[in-house]
Amino acid sequence: MGGAPDPRWIKASRRVDDLEPLVIGAGETAAGAALSLVSDSAEIRIGFPPWDSRRAARSFFEWLLTSEDGDGFCDLNPGWRFDARRVGANFHFLDRDMDTGKVLANVATDCTTFLRLLETALRR
Repeated sequence: MGGAPDPRWIKASRRVDDLEPLVIGAGETAAGAALSLVSDSAEIRIGFPPWDSRRAARSFFEWLLTSEDGDGFCDLNPGWRFDARRVGANFHFLDRDMDTGKVLANVATDCTTFLRLLETALRR
């Protein structure tokens, strides 16, 4: 799933060093609860409404684990769009409400730290 909006959003990303992936347990399902990206200190919670299981989020997990500099990821659903891009040593995440045009979150975080947290979350 490639593609990304205008790359100016990457320059506007807010640096968040404690962004943590919260992953639903293996075999569990819950509407929109397969994955959340959370930073309590920055008061950010990126949700993924269409993803109700790890299987639904698998393509994003695979992208995170294998992406290289410049690679992009995009997922669209009615009223919702999520974009991700790997730029150097950072992941950039853009969460938008497409009905209102509102940017819900636009953050950047260190790839190495985030991947370590993701791998721990996926082992649970």
